[in-house]
Amino acid sequence: MPFGKICYNIKSMMWRILFISIFCFLSTGTAYAASSVVDAVAAFIAPGGILKRGDISFGDIVVSTFPTSTGDVRLHPDGSIDTDIPEFTLVGNENAGHVEYFQDTGDIEIRCSATALLSNGSDLVRIDEIRIAFPTDAAWAGASACNGTAGAPAGTYDLTADPDATMNIFIGARLRIDGANPLNNPGTYNSLNAGGTVIEIEVTLI
Repeated sequence: MPFGKICYNIKSMMWRILFISIFCFLSTGTAYAASSVVDAVAAFIAPGGILKRGDISFGDIVVSTFPTSTGDVRLHPDGSIDTDIPEFTLVGNENAGHVEYFQDTGDIEIRCSATALLSNGSDLVRIDEIRIAFPTDAAWAGASACNGTAGAPAGTYDLTADPDATMNIFIGARLRIDGANPLNNPGTYNSLNAGGTVIEIEVTLI
């Protein structure tokens, strides 16, 4: 199964819900040289399937001192990033989340998690807003806010009118640092460590 957990919940022949999890990453502190390996994957997806192309990463953030005032790091669905926290220097390696929905006919509704938590194993930092853009990427202001998978759709789309074989969904997120969600220690924070939560994207074919 390609990249992550994908769950299918078929409620009727005409109402299909697909779930996919997007992981989030944040790295703070000093970067060190290291080696890595690259996996090779081939995925064969039937029409109406969903495939994760990339997780969310806020990249590497150098922290001069731990911030004491409220501020944000915004990762836009188009992959750009900015911050209003003067103690943070963004040094690269960020990327927006990206999933592909393989076209079917009919209309779809897209729902997504409204918040998430990143953990270094003991400390937590909070993503307090998530936005998506589809079928093309967009900056923060042009993207749709997520309302939770049980909330109102972040957007709808007419698949029948789109001749492309796939539809792209791009995911951005806002990291909020404040008194309730402080950054107390450097390190790598992600969704997979204890206490972290993933971002869930839900596509409903109606």
